[in-house]
Amino acid sequence: MQTPVDTREAPQGEAPPRTLTPEPIHAQIGRGARGTAVSAADSHQQLFLSVLLLLIAFFALLVSRSEVEVERAEQVLRSIEGTFNPSFRLPSVLGHTEINAGSDMQATAAERRADLRRSLALSLASQTVDAEAFRVFLEPEALFEEPRAILRKDRLLMLGRLAQSLADRSSGSAARATLLLEGPRDGLRSSDRRNALARLEILRGKMLDLGAPDAALAFGLRDAPRYRWVFEIDTAGSSR
Repeated sequence: MQTPVDTREAPQGEAPPRTLTPEPIHAQIGRGARGTAVSAADSHQQLFLSVLLLLIAFFALLVSRSEVEVERAEQVLRSIEGTFNPSFRLPSVLGHTEINAGSDMQATAAERRADLRRSLALSLASQTVDAEAFRVFLEPEALFEEPRAILRKDRLLMLGRLAQSLADRSSGSAARATLLLEGPRDGLRSSDRRNALARLEILRGKMLDLGAPDAALAFGLRDAPRYRWVFEIDTAGSSR
């Protein structure tokens, strides 16, 4: 097939006519119908919109994660507020509102002990001693150097729950708590010992401020291969 050529003479001063070369079929594949080709500006706009949608999705994910953290904080709050004392009200750390904590006042002693275990062991390592006692373990920095605000609230609320349980005389609440800082013997004999004793005194003051009876608390240092906080909680004989 011969290529058609425009044989008309060009007026003087004008460019000669172009040869009309048909576009190869492979160049037309995937482009769509004639007249609908995407310009460079349209292509850039589509790319911009795609990136914008990705950014919107990313920020939506961040917001959803934030809502999860807020929801978790409220769940933690409700799980460790003072349900052992029906008259106890704990301010919400999020909404600055008061929540009535007496909804389970009809629970049995066994249910109350189980609730205490769950709430104090939430996000912490725990160990059952027997039917009436258990231990909760915390990393050494968990009470004093925790950088995450939501976990600092968790720890404070945990201490408040324990203090209120110790103050409650009804069956199923905590009867006694021994708060220990474990660590290597050599470390506890050096300057670390003074620091450890100072922290125990701070912890004692905080528990008293939260309402725990002084007679129900014990504090001390104990030799162990590694540093950690150990809360030994006894629920036996809590009808006192």
